[in-house]
Amino acid sequence: MLPDEVIALIKDELTLREMQDTELKLMVELMDSRNESANHENVITIALAKKIEELEGIQS
Repeated sequence: MLPDEVIALIKDELTLREMQDTELKLMVELMDSRNESANHENVITIALAKKIEELEGIQS
């Protein structure tokens, strides 16, 4: 898993670019709905980490 600082930087970059990743948005919504007690920011970070791992797998 990537360090929290790296994930935060990537999250900031994605926000700046205003990337429209429907799959990521759906993942966040699903994770939010499954765990209503979770902090939304944590859910976004976890979803981004999963997306990054998925993309790293595609590139290797």
